[in-house]
Amino acid sequence: MSEIVVSVCRWHEVRAEVAELAVAHHAKFAKADPELPLAINDRLLFAADLTGALVLAVARRDTRLIGYCCWFVGEALGSVGKLVATQGPWFSAEGGAGLKLLRRGRDELAARGVDLMLLHRHAASDERIDRAFARMGARPYQSIWLLPLRRASNG
Repeated sequence: MSEIVVSVCRWHEVRAEVAELAVAHHAKFAKADPELPLAINDRLLFAADLTGALVLAVARRDTRLIGYCCWFVGEALGSVGKLVATQGPWFSAEGGAGLKLLRRGRDELAARGVDLMLLHRHAASDERIDRAFARMGARPYQSIWLLPLRRASNG
């Protein structure tokens, strides 16, 4: 089996492949996220990429996309001058790619002068991810809760 290769790329370079893999990502967590139907916000991703606010790492085995992780970078609202990267969607269709994606993203963000990463894992995902975050030097910081304010329409 060939090696997993992780790289940082631009949204327009991989959008079709990420959209295809996102279907598997969504299927894995759909029961836990009924309020969040799959509808990739291409407009926002293009804009974030153009302004430098998006960092996107992708994993490939041979030429096939097997994972992605993105971060949205911005200045902290309560700490002038501190750049914070908030982790967005993160998915690996194969074991071994997930942590490689995080590490590559960490290295890219550090190279871009980002001060802090806000990491998360889905509540329905493996709790061992927390230990991996700790091994990277992360510490618990906040909990994220989802509060639906409107009922999703059925049609």
